[in-house]
Amino acid sequence: MIGRKSFLVYLNHISGAVTGAIGMFFIARFMTAPSYNYGIVSFALGFVGLFSFIGQIFHGAHVKRVSEGKDEDSCMGAYISLVTVSVVIMLGITMGSIFVWKYIMGRGFESSTHETVVYIILTFTAIKLLANIGMKTFQARSEIAKVEIIRFMDYNVPVMFIILVSVTGGQAIELAYAYMTGGLLMAFASVYFLRPVKIKKPDWSLFRSYWNFGIPYFFSRFTSLLGKQLDIVMVQLFWGSIYVGYYAVSLRFSAMVTGISTAVAILIFPTISGHHANSDWKSIRDIVTSSSRYLSMIVTPITLFLIIFPEQIILILLSSDFLPASLVLRIMALNAFFIVISRPIRTIFPGIDKPRLGASISITSNIINFGLNILLIPSSVFGITFMGLGEVGAAIATLSSSMILLSLCITYSKKVADATLYNRIPLHLFSGILSAAMFYLIELHLFNIVRIYHLVFYGLAFVGLYTLLLYLVGEFTKEDWNYILEAIHPKEMYDYIKDEVKDD
Repeated sequence: MIGRKSFLVYLNHISGAVTGAIGMFFIARFMTAPSYNYGIVSFALGFVGLFSFIGQIFHGAHVKRVSEGKDEDSCMGAYISLVTVSVVIMLGITMGSIFVWKYIMGRGFESSTHETVVYIILTFTAIKLLANIGMKTFQARSEIAKVEIIRFMDYNVPVMFIILVSVTGGQAIELAYAYMTGGLLMAFASVYFLRPVKIKKPDWSLFRSYWNFGIPYFFSRFTSLLGKQLDIVMVQLFWGSIYVGYYAVSLRFSAMVTGISTAVAILIFPTISGHHANSDWKSIRDIVTSSSRYLSMIVTPITLFLIIFPEQIILILLSSDFLPASLVLRIMALNAFFIVISRPIRTIFPGIDKPRLGASISITSNIINFGLNILLIPSSVFGITFMGLGEVGAAIATLSSSMILLSLCITYSKKVADATLYNRIPLHLFSGILSAAMFYLIELHLFNIVRIYHLVFYGLAFVGLYTLLLYLVGEFTKEDWNYILEAIHPKEMYDYIKDEVKDD
């Protein structure tokens, strides 16, 4: 069943990546000044993202408490109350920050369109944060089909509106509204599945439990957003919307990889939490080892394909307007690999009720990221000269902090749970690098990638060779193949989704 749930999460993520690429294609090919307009929306997402963590403080606490067997009705009462209050606070702080920026500091936005789009995205973000009440509840129950149906609305529905906006002459404001449609439908699906849920007035001890678990997350996310969302805002501030567009495109493609780590967290966080409640440390170690093994097998070929063919991918799927993003895409693809590989051991810390340790590790890497952003992005600040690398500097800062995060997680997960990554990941990298080198030479000297079907053929052939090499080094076995076949069996998948949804 875990394999089937995993495949459902991966399938939904892949479909979201495909439809997202389709949306980017229409933006690049049909929208006027695509890098500028997409850059405006990306800036708004980054700006609002600086404050959105306030509405996410108690998500992990809810998954932890429900998955370890606390009274769900009381947990729902506490969670809904806390999330509602935190979202209102987030809205107030964001609006207050805009007021201070405009009227007290006497600054403003690059254009009135930028400000309008920020308000639209702020509304969109508030809707999504409330919709997460359903998603986190179902995640805690390991009802993954419901989680993925809700997520499907956010991933795929906006693309239809993005295509419509692009071909009818819409620009940044209309594009922002297209994003909002996904948030609205996500909220409707969440409310629909939550219909049978009962809500009980919680006692203060439960509120304190949520608070004590959530506060470390608050500080972790705060520093994370300083390091990771502020990069987009800094690129906008020092370089402009076009360069934000280049950076955002790279993030979009690398999200094909990083989204898998989120999928894994959805599955293994409540599982680790449940094992911890039973003091089953061996099962926790087994989950971390096996999940890191499968993650490495999956993301290695995707990462290397993005690294060796970024220009071809951008030209075919977008347009030449975005070619300056190719170097950033290479860096962010490598960064995505480290993010995904670190996810299983990062999930240990909240899973075994050590959120403060996990937060301390995240805070350390995020502070480094923040410092590197200041050093690498601007050309000068207050007359002090810096590196001036713009969006490339933002990518280097992010990659550096991800590598530090991985090393810290490996060190401390070994200490607190005697858990570590799968020890044969270097064989996956060897197989992937050898495959990448061969196809790079073939494309360079024999057969150029100039059409989308060329890209598809190279991708399939790359995966085929990579899998063959894994088999030859003993890293892809008959048991793995049978596991995959069982997980993707269409009828079994249909029955699982139907049974879970009907369980209402």
